[in-house]
Amino acid sequence: MDDEIRLGTNIRSLRKAYGETQEQLGAVLNVEKTTVSNYENGMRKPDGEMIAKIANHYMVSVEELVFCDLSEIGCITIDNKAFWKSINIVLPIAFSEEAMKNEHFKKAYICHREFYDEMQKTSVDNMDCMDQMGVCFDEYSVAYEDERIEPEVAANLLAIWYFMVIMVKSVPLILHNQPSALLQLAKRDHKVRQIIDNPNPDFEKDMQEIAARLDDPELNEKIDELKTTIKRSRSWSDLADYYLAMQYIWNIVDNDLEWNFNRRVGVEMLNSFASVGNIYAARYIRFCMDSMGLSSQNVDDK
Repeated sequence: MDDEIRLGTNIRSLRKAYGETQEQLGAVLNVEKTTVSNYENGMRKPDGEMIAKIANHYMVSVEELVFCDLSEIGCITIDNKAFWKSINIVLPIAFSEEAMKNEHFKKAYICHREFYDEMQKTSVDNMDCMDQMGVCFDEYSVAYEDERIEPEVAANLLAIWYFMVIMVKSVPLILHNQPSALLQLAKRDHKVRQIIDNPNPDFEKDMQEIAARLDDPELNEKIDELKTTIKRSRSWSDLADYYLAMQYIWNIVDNDLEWNFNRRVGVEMLNSFASVGNIYAARYIRFCMDSMGLSSQNVDDK
């Protein structure tokens, strides 16, 4: 297939998958409907900047948009509660019989589980329970002194860490780029629409300040130590691989690559890990497919 025809077909396929009209995509790209039509029909090729803008809008890499065949993609419907309902899959809580014998670990685990339960019920509507994460962190930190349960503690400290980083780094990025998936949610959820239409002017500043604290070299050195602790454990090493891939999915790796490129790298890593029996990767892939209304029958998380 000719590159320009493939590109046009991919643009049309993605647009229809997300339920957008040519007018709506044109408004995002700041071009007329006829220009979008010409892109899709192969009558006009978008320049590099426009291709990147379209790729960002549909959360695919430029390489996928230009070179892959996306013509078979079906309708994509995003579940705005999916992350919160499946937070225990996205950020699993580790435990063992040995770990539960430690009073500090047990207290932290119960608090951690209650936090997830609350998030599944309220999502971002009520974040008062965020203080629970501080309690979890303190109790896990004490439990980490018990060498017998270091991997379980390290895994749960990482879960808390990644939750904070996702909220601070990924959410502002998504709000700034406003991909099609977010706009789709806004059509069905007035709260999301309000956030997009009436952004809090202090939000980005606050997030930048918190992100700067999270980027503290000593803190990141401690996070690397936790990752190493998990990877060295025979029982929990798959979880370390999973989080390695998720760093790219969430675009929280220290590189200068575009977020969609990092996401593509993370997806490939997850697929590779799942193919060799990593249950955390398999469950996350199934979660993503189910949340978009796609079939997940071929994903084995047993």
